[in-house]
Amino acid sequence: MMEVHIETLSPQTLDAANTLVDTIFAKEVELIPSDALRASLEAEKYEKFWIKFNLTYLHYWVALVGDAVVGTTGLYGLTKDIHEALWLSWFCVDPSYRKQSIGSQLLTFTEEEARRLGTKYLRLYTSTNPEEAVAQRLYDERNYVITGTEQLPHELRVYREKRL
Repeated sequence: MMEVHIETLSPQTLDAANTLVDTIFAKEVELIPSDALRASLEAEKYEKFWIKFNLTYLHYWVALVGDAVVGTTGLYGLTKDIHEALWLSWFCVDPSYRKQSIGSQLLTFTEEEARRLGTKYLRLYTSTNPEEAVAQRLYDERNYVITGTEQLPHELRVYREKRL
């Protein structure tokens, strides 16, 4: 298992994290992933972003190998279900660092943070896009149950949750 250090997203790691999430999630159409990372660091400047997405909580972390940002993870809370759940946000690992348990370490870290914050459920959405097949297997292994699906133009959006 590769040695990674997980730390809170900071102004110093923001550019590298933005490059990673915008590359991994390039097909995302509802929002630009890097906007969420920026909004977590500058809530007042991004107040409209918080309001538009009904956010009550937003926090990100980066996985580092040396000084290189090799992964991201985050948690967000929505007005509609903050009383019981947090959502996994922009969880990814740089393709050149995959298959080294970094994703598993990031997910464990995120679950522990969600527990520490006192939430009952960690929720997420993903898709049936073949590029997300490895993540789907990880979610299955970690007992994230499918709670719903939504038809998108070229794939299904898959909603999952895990009771913490």
